[in-house]
Amino acid sequence: MPIAKDKSFFEGIKNEAENVNNLEFIPGVSFSDVEDYYRNAKVFVNTSLAEGFPNSFNQAMNSSTPLLSLNINPDDFILKNQVGLYSHNDFDELKENLDLLIDNQELWNKCSENSYTYVYNEMNIEKSIKKWKKIIFYLFQKKIKERI
Repeated sequence: MPIAKDKSFFEGIKNEAENVNNLEFIPGVSFSDVEDYYRNAKVFVNTSLAEGFPNSFNQAMNSSTPLLSLNINPDDFILKNQVGLYSHNDFDELKENLDLLIDNQELWNKCSENSYTYVYNEMNIEKSIKKWKKIIFYLFQKKIKERI
């Protein structure tokens, strides 16, 4: 969906996309429907120039979709956890890595499994609640001891 001040930019991308044979331009997807796109994707490709840790990485991995990133790899996350491939800001490497993930079923399976496992182990709400409870309980006990 275009933002009012970027409407001409949006329209330019939309017009360019219409000339690409194997591309479907989707002007916007609601948050409640976006999971279907991740689940049906073979690979999630991120071409952002700069980001911290993208929420879209978590969304893709939650659907067992391997990551392919051109520029973003916080703390070597992608390679360290074997959840996809990183292209070191090199577009030719990005194309090669895309071919590799699509053509190498064993690699794709490994990245897919690792993606879901990472999200389940590290982003699991129940586990996060337990960690926060421990932190809060520790801080509460510390505060009580300071008052005594």
